Amino acid sequence: MNQFQRRGLARRDPHPDDNRRKLVHITDAGAQAAQAARRILTAPPPALAALDADDLTTLTRILTTLNSTPQPASTDPKSS
Repeated sequence: MNQFQRRGLARRDPHPDDNRRKLVHITDAGAQAAQAARRILTAPPPALAALDADDLTTLTRILTTLNSTPQPASTDPKSS
């Protein structure tokens, strides 16, 4: 939450009936950021939208393979 406040995307106000609680409000900048994120996540980039059916099929196959391949065990000694 602190990161959102620092970036001006949200603000915290005291609860009117209970000072132990806070109310979180999205700012105008936060609403605009959420709208931009929604657009990015739901609308494909023009280059992707321009792919023909065969290319989309190939891309789907590749991404499916990448997502289903088990990740190798970490070699980072800190992760043990």
